[in-house]
This record gives sequence, structure tokens and C-alpha cells, in this order.
Amino acid sequence: MRPKDYIYFILGMSFFLLGISSAHATTVLHEEFEIVTGNTVIQIEEITDLVPGIYEATLVDYELPVAFDILALGIIQEIAPQVFVPLGYAFGTSSFTFDITSPGTILANLVAHPGAGGTGTYGLQIKAIPIPPAAMLFLSGLIGLVLVARRSGRPGTA
Repeated sequence: MRPKDYIYFILGMSFFLLGISSAHATTVLHEEFEIVTGNTVIQIEEITDLVPGIYEATLVDYELPVAFDILALGIIQEIAPQVFVPLGYAFGTSSFTFDITSPGTILANLVAHPGAGGTGTYGLQIKAIPIPPAAMLFLSGLIGLVLVARRSGRPGTA
């Protein structure tokens, strides 16, 4: 391999690794913690700062001092007055991804009931997942690796 090929290889690998690492980078856009006492609580909250893209919603039961009997989250979008589209849901402590494709009001619908009528604490976190930039970096790295492989595999280039 010539020195020039080494440079192409290193550049290709760096873009490839940068694409993999940035695929996991997320930005927290909404985070809240709520204490629920006694009865079932149905909370509907408008979430702002969400533009079209891919997001991850995570629901956590902190079990302080008791765990929840009922804990559920639904994310819906109002695309027109009184016209709602479900984007995703979770029961218990879990996370899910949802995709916003058009502008509209985003609502989080949470249902919580602490066990034995006690007090429970939950957390809700919504993160943006930047997939398009990571995909472009990943693709450019793959193209660089293919070009290096083609050049080093060509007969007569030693």
C-alpha cells in the first residue's frame, strides 16, 4: 500500500467511526419528575420544542417510597382541531421511539397510580435522536473504505 492509500484508509475509518459514535448521541428535549399520591392521576401535557424527526420517550418508576400499580404513557399528535394521531405508547417502565412527520401539537398522556394508595415518583424524558447526520457520516466512511479497497486491489499498483 502506498502512503496515499494509508491516508485514504485513515480518513475513511475516521468518518466510519465518527458515524457510529454520533448515531448514539441524543439531546434531551423534555424532562420532568412527578410525585403522585393516593389516587389514579391522568395527566395530559403539551410538549413544545418538538419538530419533525425521530424521538425516544423513556418512562421511569423511581419506586420512592412505593412502586406504581399502573404506569402508562402515550404520545399523541393533534394534526387538526380534535383530530389526534397516536405516535407511540408504553406500559410500565420502558422506552419507545416515535416519529413526527408533520407539524402539530404533541401531547403526552400519562396514567399513574401508586401501589397500596401510597406515594410514587416517576420520571419522563424525551430525547431527540439525530439519525440523518449519523447516517451521512456512516455512508461517507463506507464510501471511503470501498475506494481504498478498490485502489489497493487493482493489479499493477504496488
